[in-house]
Amino acid sequence: MDEIQCLKRAQRGDLAAFSELLERYRTKIYAVALRFCRNAQDAEDVAQEAAIKIYRALGRYRAEAAFSTWVYAITRNAAMDFLRRRKKVQEAEYSLPLWEFSLVLPEAGVLDAMAMREGLRALYALIEALPPAQREVLILRDVDGYAYEEIAELLGISLGTVKSRIARARAAVRQGYDRAKEQTEK
Repeated sequence: MDEIQCLKRAQRGDLAAFSELLERYRTKIYAVALRFCRNAQDAEDVAQEAAIKIYRALGRYRAEAAFSTWVYAITRNAAMDFLRRRKKVQEAEYSLPLWEFSLVLPEAGVLDAMAMREGLRALYALIEALPPAQREVLILRDVDGYAYEEIAELLGISLGTVKSRIARARAAVRQGYDRAKEQTEK
């Protein structure tokens, strides 16, 4: 069954259709939760909470935005609520495939495996050091592949703000990476 049919059936209370719909988004929900929580156990809790919120709000979904955008927004809000309740952010690395970072640093693909790991550690630290607003838009665009317009809609900010935050984030990551690279070459 296609997503639209599944969604309509789930909105009418069909639990099997909702389960199928949720299964399609399970990985994405967990990935979003993990990026915010930076901890697998907390991300699982947030993903479950997000699934419950999605189920409860399903009747209010009106297709004004893509369903994936709506799911992201609910998951993001669940993660933010969770972090506010916990009042702490735990330190951990992102658990993203190495190739995804080539979007931020194109030369990353030519490094050997050892240098790749070291480069990624530096990159993780640089991304973590970004202000939260810049870090979020950078991940949404360069890792998750959202369009600028979708990011603006998801975060409730203007398109210009999205573009400027992404540009600043990329510049900061690039400058930090270049500085670290220069230091290791000395």
